Amino acid sequence: LPVPELEMRRLLIASLMAAAFAAQADTTPVGHSYSPPDTFSASSGAALLSFNAPEGDASVILVELAAARDAADAVAQAWAQASPGFKRTLRLATPRPARNGWVDQQVFDYETSADEKLVVQAVARRASTGDGKAWVVVLLQGSEATLQKRSAPIGKFLSSLRPQGYARETFEGKTAHALTPERVAALRAWVEDAMKQLDIPGVGLSFIDQRQVVWAGGIGVRERGRPTPVDADTLFMAGSNTKAMSTALLAQAVDAGKLRWDQIASQAYPAFRLGDPELTQRIQVRHLV
Repeated sequence: LPVPELEMRRLLIASLMAAAFAAQADTTPVGHSYSPPDTFSASSGAALLSFNAPEGDASVILVELAAARDAADAVAQAWAQASPGFKRTLRLATPRPARNGWVDQQVFDYETSADEKLVVQAVARRASTGDGKAWVVVLLQGSEATLQKRSAPIGKFLSSLRPQGYARETFEGKTAHALTPERVAALRAWVEDAMKQLDIPGVGLSFIDQRQVVWAGGIGVRERGRPTPVDADTLFMAGSNTKAMSTALLAQAVDAGKLRWDQIASQAYPAFRLGDPELTQRIQVRHLV
């Protein structure tokens, strides 16, 4: 894939997974709610909304359908309404999880040539509300450069779509279930199943309820091909998801007077080494975060 197109596809897929509830300022002819993309001009028809980028070389079209056999049929109907004679070859269809009242979501990417510098895409989703038969299809096509430039308002529009009658789930006023041994066992079983599916050798985890550690331990082994198990005290390398926690723990140690940000790292942790001994003596704790 050309880099700009790949980035755009990732953005649009990500927007389908957005959990944040976007402001809903308008409704479609059927009654689905959405926030229009900023700076885009809008026009509408009986079951169609069209948004055009200020540059004039990119558009986002929303088509509403009363029914369709599946996502592919919904997309075919949408193209027939919005762009009769559409003939591009489908390159990739990517299923997406249910989200925000929409089910059977799929992203369809179409073939374009390098010389065209175009992105052509369709996003289909079925409403779980009402009779459960209504579909919405968003058709995206236009210049790679413009769609990259206008990716933020397009993403906002896609993530703001909610089906008519959808009520966001809330836990306000509800009492959480106690984390009983049975529920801990169910959670551990879920993790074990995920490990098998993703081919992960070992996981360390803990469950906290009412500010108390209910269970802490490990599942699997520390290293593939070796028997040493993961347990509650297994140390893992700091990765992208744990850097923030590691930094917070360092900050707590600084607040407690156990470390200084300008302290040489090898003084605080003698085992710390880099390939260059001279550089090792210059690295401070603050350089590690």
